[in-house]
Amino acid sequence: MDYDRQAWVYSECCVLLHGRSEKVDYGVPGSPVWEEVNDIDVAEISLGRNTYTYDQLVAKIGKAATDWLVDALVDEGHNDVDWWDR
Repeated sequence: MDYDRQAWVYSECCVLLHGRSEKVDYGVPGSPVWEEVNDIDVAEISLGRNTYTYDQLVAKIGKAATDWLVDALVDEGHNDVDWWDR
């Protein structure tokens, strides 16, 4: 008898990003001031218990897959991104 098996494994994924923030406003008196983050780089990618640099993950699964994963994680969590000073 043949059996097909499919397993869904859920694991925590995290992308640590580094960026440069700057204060911006609308350029008129009384304008609100907020911070925008620019020059964003991928510092590390954690998949379950394993952590990789961008280059290490590219070597392991390829550039296209790594870029897709980073984009998917950033898109999925863009409202949950926390920026803090180190």
